[in-house]
Amino acid sequence: MTDPAIHALAISAPEFVERVLGDWDNIDHRRKGYNNSTFLANELKLFGLPERRNMLKADLELARVISQDLKEEKFKLELADCFKGFIDVLKAISHVADTVYEEMGRNCESCTPKANNQLKDLIASFEEKSAAFHQMIFSLAANVKETSACLVASKDLRLIDQPTKSPTISGRTYPAKASYTQSENDLPTEEDVLVEKIYTVIKYKKDMAAGCQTLASKLMLAGPNWNIPRLICYRNDEKTNCMDFIFKYPHPELKLLSLHQLYTNGRPEPTLNIRLKLCYQIAAAVLQAYVLGLTHKHIQPQNLLVSTREDNICVEQASLILTGWLNPCSSECQQKSESAFSELIHQYPNYRCRGDTPNVDYNIGYDIYSMGVCMLELLTWELLVRPVGTEEVLSAAYQREFERQENGQTSDTPSNNDLSDDKNHESLIQRYTKDSEKVKNTLIAITETEVRKRAGDNMADLICRCLNCLDPKTGLYDVDTLQQKSIVVQIFRDEIFQRFNRLLSVI
Repeated sequence: MTDPAIHALAISAPEFVERVLGDWDNIDHRRKGYNNSTFLANELKLFGLPERRNMLKADLELARVISQDLKEEKFKLELADCFKGFIDVLKAISHVADTVYEEMGRNCESCTPKANNQLKDLIASFEEKSAAFHQMIFSLAANVKETSACLVASKDLRLIDQPTKSPTISGRTYPAKASYTQSENDLPTEEDVLVEKIYTVIKYKKDMAAGCQTLASKLMLAGPNWNIPRLICYRNDEKTNCMDFIFKYPHPELKLLSLHQLYTNGRPEPTLNIRLKLCYQIAAAVLQAYVLGLTHKHIQPQNLLVSTREDNICVEQASLILTGWLNPCSSECQQKSESAFSELIHQYPNYRCRGDTPNVDYNIGYDIYSMGVCMLELLTWELLVRPVGTEEVLSAAYQREFERQENGQTSDTPSNNDLSDDKNHESLIQRYTKDSEKVKNTLIAITETEVRKRAGDNMADLICRCLNCLDPKTGLYDVDTLQQKSIVVQIFRDEIFQRFNRLLSVI
């Protein structure tokens, strides 16, 4: 049997993911033992980044799904050959790192230039080959058949905690316990779940049923570390005229709160490390949704849920998931989010809904823009549109920067205007959100002032890149690029994840 065929079988094996991650963890274990060696600790630092490990795990899980579902043998062999390239380098890194460590022990903290250069070359080769593996997985994902949708009858799934007894986390999302059977011969399983309701518009009921089936089929492929909740099944709830999407509850020992709740319930601002990791997890969720063939359309603080301890007033070691899958169907029957003004702030300028249909086709660039706005709020730890009683009020920072833009002033011009207490809140917000380009320019101005001051130049530059991602001159993507999935993914990885990796490696 040829090497590619052997590796194709290896990828399909149940223990495939754990075996490869075992090699990664062995290198990380050795890295931790090299604390007295600056050279080795620095060279192997990427193996100490949990974000990189999680990304590799997601790649491996998707590779296993793809290898089982690909119909053409040549694609399986190409995937296996690409996998062999980076796994061989991973094993070589482990071997050479041991050799270097032994030489340094014998030669008083020094090693031969040959071994030194060999390890550096292997690390560079691993980065290149793992990126190639990553790109191939995503390019092959388009050839994989959809998982069969998991529509269940209401009698086969019972929610033990009814919605009226369960406090909502964000609008249509609430926690519950569910009892269901996974197959005819199994006993009922009872577990904590997350329920998301998608209300049916009667006029478009048929389209929405098909849209929900497609959405469910794609969400079923989400890996456990993709910052997207894992779908168990979905059902048609005729009593409430909606579809219930039932997800596994992440970290049942923890409480789920939306970022919107965290901002408004008085919890102290987390450390910069935590906020950067949450930003990274938002980016991971956006990319993984795109890999699944989904664009979200409503990336806002209400739909970004964070696991945190209920008895801890501080946010520590937070884990984030993306929810709020409100648009499974065609653009003609899109549903509005609950906060119209928040939507206007978070929505890409060219995608302002007017009437029933948006004026352009949706693409990942609009999700990246919304992601940048959410990162801005995370790093300043302040909502741009906050609730005050029954009203919505724009943040003072937004109003100040908007006025500066209007008056042609620079950020150095002092301003103490805080119009948040003005009695006519709604007319003020309408004025500040009517012109979408001015909204975008105001957000960039806040990033240049507040984010640069609070989180540094790299994060400020990254958010500006997100807000300008579709700019014809300086943006990440153009019209032609958006048609090529593998290139979209590679640019996202190079321009967004690489920046995060550099930041997270030094904090």
